[in-house]
Amino acid sequence: MVTTSLRTYRYLRIALGGMIIVIFVSVAIVAIGRGELGGSISGYYYTPARSAFVGALIAAAIALLALSGHRAERALLDGAGLLAPLIAVVATPIRDVAACGSEATCVPEGNIPGIENGVLTFLIIGTAGWLTVVVLLLARKVELRVAGISLAVAAVILAVVAGLWFFARPVFLSTVHFGAAAIFFLLIGTIAVLHLRGRDDSPDPAQWMKIIYGVVGIGMAVVVVLAAVAVIIQRLDPDAGLALPVPPVLACEVAALVLFLVFWVVQSIQRWDDERAPALAA
Repeated sequence: MVTTSLRTYRYLRIALGGMIIVIFVSVAIVAIGRGELGGSISGYYYTPARSAFVGALIAAAIALLALSGHRAERALLDGAGLLAPLIAVVATPIRDVAACGSEATCVPEGNIPGIENGVLTFLIIGTAGWLTVVVLLLARKVELRVAGISLAVAAVILAVVAGLWFFARPVFLSTVHFGAAAIFFLLIGTIAVLHLRGRDDSPDPAQWMKIIYGVVGIGMAVVVVLAAVAVIIQRLDPDAGLALPVPPVLACEVAALVLFLVFWVVQSIQRWDDERAPALAA
């Protein structure tokens, strides 16, 4: 018999995977309409795909926090869940001669108010959530061993975001989007590697699952490194890679999202019938 909690757990997992498809579809609609590929998925923030892109990432963040798991996986997914909204609301720098002037790339001034609203909302809601968990700890409704690491991770993320936004805004605008995305995918890759060994709190993965988890873990690390190199080259020379069939940064982002989706599908298969899963995510 499928319990209500297990059904909800399954639906959340399906919904999170669906958010990746939403991003791909929204970007594809714009790309097909224009007859050309953009330089990156992140760059579609400046297109009609923005609403779907931002909405999908916010929804994914909520699902990650709700399904954050147990032990090390909990802290890692909580961190990923906190980074996803930053990827959504902080625009990536783009090449815009009219807006950037002599700089190769920048975040156009007209987008700053929207980013400010998103960042301040992130800080206020994130701090409120952090304080809520602290109150639950003091009321002994949540155990410190369960929420302690996640609280520490959240405090670091909120402090870094606030510090950069209020005291080093140019650095924030030029680095936070890519930095948050890179750390997000590295966290997912780390979780995949953790699944290579059996655990007491979830079904032991089949051999084919372990192979996929290993590929995802290694693949995420490789893709992040390649993306970092591609971003640096693109910012130094915005014309670099234009002759290639697929822009390098776009290719890396697609690869990272596909690896994430593959990991999520395989992990969902592994835990689909595990009655303990909803309790472990609490």
